[in-house]
Amino acid sequence: MMKKSLRYLPILMLGMVACQEEKATTSTPENTNTVAVAPAIQGEDQPQAEVKPTATLPASTESNTVFQDFTAITKLEGNPVTTFQKQLEQKAAKVIVLTKENMPEVLSLSKSYQQVYIITGNHTVAKILDLKNSLPSGAWACKMPQSEGYIKKGAMKHTTDYLNNIIGVPDQQKRTVYFIN
Repeated sequence: MMKKSLRYLPILMLGMVACQEEKATTSTPENTNTVAVAPAIQGEDQPQAEVKPTATLPASTESNTVFQDFTAITKLEGNPVTTFQKQLEQKAAKVIVLTKENMPEVLSLSKSYQQVYIITGNHTVAKILDLKNSLPSGAWACKMPQSEGYIKKGAMKHTTDYLNNIIGVPDQQKRTVYFIN
């Protein structure tokens, strides 16, 4: 008797999960997307839940999405770093080429902006997270803030670390800082 009742346990658990699913809704000023989540178990008498396909967003909407959700960079077409860099060039209030000598000035200036991004070459993008949480860097001769970034090694690899560990040591690579209000 016990074995018979246990075989229905997985079905019961799936039913409970299906009952708890809700509609996921995202809204931005430019557009509104609603996606209905299909139940985990589809009965014959139950109508199919509508799922709207994700469309390729126009560049301005993609840009806004990345600025609101940094993980969206992985969904940009082509080389995500260079695609995002083009968006940064359009949106930035200020742009500075980063050097070892101007790094302290860049970090001080970062306090006045909502978001600060650093692009290294065509393979790395970093975003400063916390200027107060910093660690001394011998290579950059100043304290480097906690940051997150994506490094293109085939796929985009996410990392959260101090800025110097994301953008590397000062060398001949071009590093550009974008300040966003």
